[in-house]
Amino acid sequence: LGLVILQAVLGMWTVTFKLLPTIVLAHLLGGLSIAGLLWWLALSNKPPAQMLVQRTRSLRPWAILGLFILIGQIILGAWTSTNYAALACTNFPLCNGSLTPPMDWKAAFNFFAPIGPNYEGGHLAMDARVAIQMAHRYGAFLTGAYLIPFSLCLMTIREYTGFRKIGLMILLLICLQFMLGIFNVVFTLPIQSAVAHNGVAAILLLSMITVIFKLYDTRWG
Repeated sequence: LGLVILQAVLGMWTVTFKLLPTIVLAHLLGGLSIAGLLWWLALSNKPPAQMLVQRTRSLRPWAILGLFILIGQIILGAWTSTNYAALACTNFPLCNGSLTPPMDWKAAFNFFAPIGPNYEGGHLAMDARVAIQMAHRYGAFLTGAYLIPFSLCLMTIREYTGFRKIGLMILLLICLQFMLGIFNVVFTLPIQSAVAHNGVAAILLLSMITVIFKLYDTRWG
């Protein structure tokens, strides 16, 4: 209830503060938080299928770490979008023909932009936008480097078929998300690819929430 009320306020502020990046970022994260909580409620209404073994319970801290890494990457993606930095790099894997393009990290992650200007189209210089885009790329590699082995680990659990299916799903979603991210750059941000990129991020978030819910489900007895 609190999140829904906050989301309504953030929606108003998005217009009032003329697409202020921090407000738009909070608005997106609020929507994903509501989706995550609704999914948790839906999972809690389903009966548990199998008894977890002790070896599976040892995955709890690794699943939580994976969730935080994924959330961090979603935040970087949202910051890329709100600052209109998605097209700051015109090619992949290079950025504007270089592995180390000029970047202004200080300006890129200034979360205290002045209130008043209209931020439609973005106000950051290109070097700052490139830094945001590169941070999102670095985060993508970090997220993949963690979640791909984690998904393979889930797929090796023979005692619980549900984890094997979720692991395969996470693996396929990560691969799809990488492809969509590259398409966004190479084909100059087509709307279908951009929307799909956001959608896959949301499904990945719900998949990780599912893993954590099952690992901490106290209804196993």
